[in-house]
Amino acid sequence: MRLAYAKESIPDGPEGIILESVMEGYAEYYSENLSQNVKRGFYDSALELKTLGQRVLGLRKSPDDHFEINPATAPLVRRIFEEYATGTPAKTIFTQLNDEGYHTSTGGSFNKNSIRRIVQNEKYIGIYEYKDIRVENAITAISRYVFI
Repeated sequence: MRLAYAKESIPDGPEGIILESVMEGYAEYYSENLSQNVKRGFYDSALELKTLGQRVLGLRKSPDDHFEINPATAPLVRRIFEEYATGTPAKTIFTQLNDEGYHTSTGGSFNKNSIRRIVQNEKYIGIYEYKDIRVENAITAISRYVFI
């Protein structure tokens, strides 16, 4: 089998074997280096408490890329917490929300898992977390409690 590169002409023979090995090694190095740089960038952004592209119902990305209250959807999150705290079953909550035309942060229908993820999400009590970074009062709280 012969490997062909779009930008390089690899000669047949021993020189081609060396050139191909060097090019494969460089491609592997480039990929691994890029991966490390992306991970480092995410970590550095997390140290600055940035959203990292996460979408969270009731919160939105501020102009400086931090979480802030979304006035359009935060009341819905408060409602979910209040109903859950009073003992309303998750099935009743998500059925009512779907019947009323509400959607999750990704635009889907609510289900028991989406309700569980909301009531267990510590961002709603102000905690920012990424890997080993955990900062309390880093986000304006929507709820006073979560159910873990």
